[in-house]
Amino acid sequence: MELILPDYVLYTLKNLNNNGYLAYLVGGCVRDYLMGIEPNDFDIATNAKPDEVVKLFDKVIETGIRHGTVTVLFDKNKVEVTTFRTEGEYINFRRPKEVLFINSLYEDLKRRDFTINAMAYNPTEGIIDYFEGQKDIEKKIIRTVGDPKERFIEDALRILRCIRFATKFNFSIEERTYNALIEKCNLLDFISRERIVDELKKIINDKNALIGLDLLNKTKIGQKITTYYEHIYNKIKNTQFIDIEKDYRLASFFSLLINKDLILSEMNKLKLDNDNKKKAITLSALLINQDEDEIIKRTYFSFGYYESSKIIKAVAILKNKHEIYERFIKLYKSNKLISKDNLKINGEILVKLGFRGRQIGKILENITDLILHEKLSNSEKEIIKYVNEKFKKGKK
Repeated sequence: MELILPDYVLYTLKNLNNNGYLAYLVGGCVRDYLMGIEPNDFDIATNAKPDEVVKLFDKVIETGIRHGTVTVLFDKNKVEVTTFRTEGEYINFRRPKEVLFINSLYEDLKRRDFTINAMAYNPTEGIIDYFEGQKDIEKKIIRTVGDPKERFIEDALRILRCIRFATKFNFSIEERTYNALIEKCNLLDFISRERIVDELKKIINDKNALIGLDLLNKTKIGQKITTYYEHIYNKIKNTQFIDIEKDYRLASFFSLLINKDLILSEMNKLKLDNDNKKKAITLSALLINQDEDEIIKRTYFSFGYYESSKIIKAVAILKNKHEIYERFIKLYKSNKLISKDNLKINGEILVKLGFRGRQIGKILENITDLILHEKLSNSEKEIIKYVNEKFKKGKK
């Protein structure tokens, strides 16, 4: 089978071959070609040492030279080139203590995680598949290379990667591999929260997110992410979760804990960023509110159209009340929504009217509330008249 490769990838392979080195495309790009998916990244394995690779190309970044990897640049394109290697004893269930450069493609592929990621390709030799990755693609299964327990003990993050690949391709997990990831899931306690969040994000943002979330629930591995995983999943599973905008999915997931302190506690444990925490808190407050018009008006007022459309869509999906979003669109088109940028009063005007300090904030809050409940017109003249009558009487 011949793969149609970009010119810069072919050049990298041929340049290594012409200088006496073995060179093969490996990993995800080979898998993707065989599955009819256009690869995003290209990785090459070679018996050339990193310093030898550097000498053969004009532009090279020494990205991971200690582990045998350099990145060859071609204008806007790049290829990662890594020396064949085997790995010494693993430490902390994540990383090898040492990396040893070798001269064997077989030994290099043998150390990889799953059979579908352990294939190689060279235009001269075609597909090289020592571990029957092609058969597993045909069977639609995820299976480790060799003993699954050993693979997960070497690198516990592979447990979540296994679920991610099963999610991405809608594959089942081979029985021994499935049993091993359940048996060894406690090893995830040794993995950094940042790496766990990276995998969770990829699962949640996938088009098959509900498959992955279901797997995390069935295997109880989700509870290694948050103690409340089953509670959250039971609320998500009957929704159109994948219709939530990707940049709101992680926040939507945690917002279902509802309680602000609990949300922050669980998100802090995972060292999640402030943006996702703010989004989760905003969503949780809206999920509690039963007044749909108020949800819409206050969200639009605070965030404007672009952001509020995503927020309200998420709330509508999580509540399983899609008419909330339809109502939002209707109000928006009828010009009945006001954003804080369109409010006809601001602190500067209130200062000119003689108000100071905290009173300005209280007045703006009062005015906003009245306008959103259509008890006061968003007119500068009307607002100033109201302020003078309401607040200046008691002012000295």
